[in-house]
Amino acid sequence: MVPDPVGVQQADRLVAHACVVIRAALLAQFCLAVLVEDRGFHSVQGLFIAAAVAESGWLSWVLLTRPGRPKPMVAVADAAFGVAALVFGAWSAPPNASHFWGNAMYPFTLVSSGAVLAAMCATVRGTMIASTTLAFAYGTGMAWFHEMDPAYAVNISIDMLTYVPFAWVARWLGTEVGAVGARLDVMQEEAVRKAEQLTQAREQARHEQEVAALRLAATETALAAERERLENMASLHDRVLQTMETLARDGVLPDSRLRSHVAVEARWLRRLIEEGGRREDGSLSDRLWSVAEEFERLGLRVEFSARGPAVAIAEPCVHALAEAAREALNNVAKHSGAAYAVMRAVVEPARVLVTVVDTGCGFDPDAVPWGTGLTDSVKTRLGTVHGGFLVESAPGEGTRVELWIPT
Repeated sequence: MVPDPVGVQQADRLVAHACVVIRAALLAQFCLAVLVEDRGFHSVQGLFIAAAVAESGWLSWVLLTRPGRPKPMVAVADAAFGVAALVFGAWSAPPNASHFWGNAMYPFTLVSSGAVLAAMCATVRGTMIASTTLAFAYGTGMAWFHEMDPAYAVNISIDMLTYVPFAWVARWLGTEVGAVGARLDVMQEEAVRKAEQLTQAREQARHEQEVAALRLAATETALAAERERLENMASLHDRVLQTMETLARDGVLPDSRLRSHVAVEARWLRRLIEEGGRREDGSLSDRLWSVAEEFERLGLRVEFSARGPAVAIAEPCVHALAEAAREALNNVAKHSGAAYAVMRAVVEPARVLVTVVDTGCGFDPDAVPWGTGLTDSVKTRLGTVHGGFLVESAPGEGTRVELWIPT
């Protein structure tokens, strides 16, 4: 919020009061001098003084009741009255050169105060015109209606020369007062702006404290939930999982199919406990777990694990790797004669690698023609996602299949 220009208003009020005080003081000085010098007012002088007092009263009312500096028209009106008063005063004054009226007391009062008003409320040009016009009216009126000796003419000329500097001194003072008021307004505006910034900073700090408190409360809630989950997982591990793994061992359950099913469910439960159901590599591990569980139900025991940082893997890549791994396990189940296989998924810096290893009868890769399931199907699937594969095997030494896609 921008504050009102109080400093400028106070400066304008001070200038207006200065004009009123100067006019009243000089007019009172003139009246007192006339009473002392002329032993009272003559009729013409009395009428003239009454008009001067009335005009000064109007000017004071304008200056004191209206906010801001007076408009230039006020100075123009006052200067016009001053010119008329100077000419009338010179015409009505006795021709005696030593007379107080003719000796410039009232002309000096009128010209100087009018110049002050013009300097305080008019432009630079207005100040020059008003002060010069008043001085010229005074000098011309006295020279026109009175015969003056050289000494008196010198006195009049000196009086005239003082009016313009008087006006410029007044203008300088008025300008300085206004500048001080303007600087006060700038300082007040800056103080208000800084106060608003301080208030905003306090509000921001309070808001940040509230957010920090909410985050701390949320963290504490999450930690409590995590502690509870870990406790539950520990209970599952110590009781349910161990019981299921015991039942899955040979000789405990007579039904092999039931025993295989319990083993599959035990592996799923162990994965849930150890990994918390997280998808570390964009659902690839879940898909591979599903593939492993399919073969577990068919009687092939598959040990599966996944490690490495979490990366986002596109669905076509996940599908290609999962189907290639299924084909590799299918070959283990159909041709190796092994009852056990190991499948690993590893996220490396430049690729995702899936390895399938068995200890079955093995074979000679060079003797297998292209177009069979392992070579043709795997190559086609991985080729669509710019991946590749490697088969390492020998008769009687098992088989190792590596499947990869770039990250």
